[in-house]
Amino acid sequence: MKSATNRIKHGLVLSLAALTLGMAPGFCGEELVPGYVAKNKIQQVATGIEWNTDLNAAEEKAKSANKMILWINMIGKMEGAT
Repeated sequence: MKSATNRIKHGLVLSLAALTLGMAPGFCGEELVPGYVAKNKIQQVATGIEWNTDLNAAEEKAKSANKMILWINMIGKMEGAT
């Protein structure tokens, strides 16, 4: 019974999240941008951040600078379809 209740809760949460994400452009008041504009924005972000591929080295560097780490884990290329 407990697992069925958990599945219902998870289903409701996922449904609410999907509904919210689907309605987000209407709420935020921003228009969709063409692909080339999005690509240029992504290139600006990708070149403006010092990316690390070694988590241990990033942790040491962040600790010595007293800063946090933003960890992005993805499959595929950020500038292309994933």
